[in-house]
Amino acid sequence: MYIHHLNSENLKRLLTLKWILAFALLPMSDLMGQHLDVVGSARVSEMDTLPELTANIVSMSDGTLATRQFKIGDYAHGGIVFWVDESGEHGLVCDTTDIHDGIAWYNGINRVTNATGDGIGVGAMNTMLAITMQTNDNTTGEFAALLCAELVRGGYGDWYLPSKEELNLMYTNLHLAGLGGFGEFYWSSTEDSSAIAWTQNFTNGNQSLDGKFNVISSVRAVRAF
Repeated sequence: MYIHHLNSENLKRLLTLKWILAFALLPMSDLMGQHLDVVGSARVSEMDTLPELTANIVSMSDGTLATRQFKIGDYAHGGIVFWVDESGEHGLVCDTTDIHDGIAWYNGINRVTNATGDGIGVGAMNTMLAITMQTNDNTTGEFAALLCAELVRGGYGDWYLPSKEELNLMYTNLHLAGLGGFGEFYWSSTEDSSAIAWTQNFTNGNQSLDGKFNVISSVRAVRAF
């Protein structure tokens, strides 16, 4: 775990109850630089983490607060970190286990869902599109994207099926390092056509196209933090 120290003014604010309440309601970008009167104080024990709303804030042994920086392989925010941005404070985690060891990508009907995004952070939109379009045809049934969206794990309910690139990052950053306990084949949320979507073979790293009806691929959910 890497630590990036906050400046003295922000430390003073973070140590007040009023600041903690404000932190819960507003994004960090809106809070920084704002003036708050000190009313009361809050004591945080050594290396305790504040609730999820301030999960990136930890206390040091000298009583000061600092922002936590994450690295690949950390267990945090409900899963295993497999990508972090330049700040080290935000990134992506995958679930520690598969949701299903073999389920179809589609919901019984081949159709274009427009879930074609392929990049970091776009799996969430792919998942929403796949669910919306496919449940218009069939309100019942289970399929890869729906399983991820319905998952509640570690207190989090915002999981999604990873995009083609996000899935590859899970392979390169975790699986090749012996982390994650992955199986062989996995669905991505990236669609190619009405009947085909992208998968990845975690045995050799190859990404390939497969019929949405195929139930050979497993499902591993991810979420952003």
